[in-house]
Amino acid sequence: MHAGMNKTSTPRNPHKWGCITTRRNKDGQPTSLRASYQPPAGRRIYRDFPTRTQAETWLEGERRRVEAAEAGLIEWRSPTERLKPTVPTFAEWMERTFEHQSVSRSGRPLAPATMRKKRLARDRLVAHFGGKRLDRITQRDVRDWLKAPGFTGPEPLRIAYCTLRAALAEAANPPDGGRPLIERNPCVMPIPPKPVSKAVRIPPATPAQLAAIRAAMPARLALAIDLMAGLALRPGEACALTIGDLDLDALVCHVRHSPRRAADDRGELMLGDTKNRTSSTDMPIPAGMAGAIRDHIRRFCPDSGPDAMLFQPPQSKILNPTRLGYEFGRAAAKAGRPDLVPHMLRVTAITESVNQGASPKDVQRFGRHATAAVSLEHYQRAHDATRQRQLADDVYGELMGGAETPAMLERRLRDKLAEARRLAAEIDRLNRRLTHVRRHEQR
Repeated sequence: MHAGMNKTSTPRNPHKWGCITTRRNKDGQPTSLRASYQPPAGRRIYRDFPTRTQAETWLEGERRRVEAAEAGLIEWRSPTERLKPTVPTFAEWMERTFEHQSVSRSGRPLAPATMRKKRLARDRLVAHFGGKRLDRITQRDVRDWLKAPGFTGPEPLRIAYCTLRAALAEAANPPDGGRPLIERNPCVMPIPPKPVSKAVRIPPATPAQLAAIRAAMPARLALAIDLMAGLALRPGEACALTIGDLDLDALVCHVRHSPRRAADDRGELMLGDTKNRTSSTDMPIPAGMAGAIRDHIRRFCPDSGPDAMLFQPPQSKILNPTRLGYEFGRAAAKAGRPDLVPHMLRVTAITESVNQGASPKDVQRFGRHATAAVSLEHYQRAHDATRQRQLADDVYGELMGGAETPAMLERRLRDKLAEARRLAAEIDRLNRRLTHVRRHEQR
């Protein structure tokens, strides 16, 4: 009871169910009406109201709840407990929040193929945790599920765990600032690492192998080899090029699209967004490639308007990257490199940029990577391989110099020249930086 406040000793105008009393201040003036009743269990429940109509309405609603609880129709919960958010089951929570995971961190809608994988992960998670309330899912539950999830490979497991962690993170820290449904996210285990890419284990293609693959490709698709190897394009980006994307006068390739399907990842291919924002950019077309592009358009593009596709398959509007991969696989096998996949041409291009002395920042721009970490991984792998080759040749040359061949010496010379170019570029960058710092200090 508030200080200086009191209530009448006997109920004024007793109610049919519960009662309503008048609360007064120390001067005896009415201040509010207090409605109260005895619940099925526990202490008497009180609630203050400014008017009698509000008090009677509240009592009537509580009476109905009590009668329903006594009849076994509902579980009795006090008004205070009712103020607390009802914790949904995992299945209910996923139904309410899953679409929040349909956009990337940058706000771009995820590709239909990505969403299809996430929906499959959601269905598997609901099958396992579905009937369990969110606040009953423990760290042990998550750990046990991670040990034996029944997935066919590491990538589906990774996607499922990321989906689970994101859903429970939203329950623990609602983005709208609402009251948390759980105290903490039980997904405290680290995210399973990404599967090691095949590109890590596959050697890049050599110039001679690229020429052999290009020669073995169907003529209408041979230009795709130039684009993937020369501009470091992803296979889908090459398939999605329109004639208008290629400005042959300015020697610029506008990379803007990748093939996508409808929201359910079904139906005909259409032009969608690139993999990430940094993928959508302008790439310089090598002068030596312009002639090959013009020849391709002249021979294989009956529709040569700016909106026409660069690769015009006979039975669809957009060349399917899967079809490109099939033709590439046959050509690579004929060229003696059955281990190659189309994406390896992009890796080959990025590796060669490192060999040409590109800095990590240059590699990131050339490869259009979303983060510097991805570029550094490519840079370090190519640089380490080059360095290991140089060390092996140097050691062998010093210890077994008489066995060196002209080809070995030429390769060592090329490697040293490439290293010298890289060092010269680094020295030039440091000199410019030093000049800038000195000018700043003088100010």
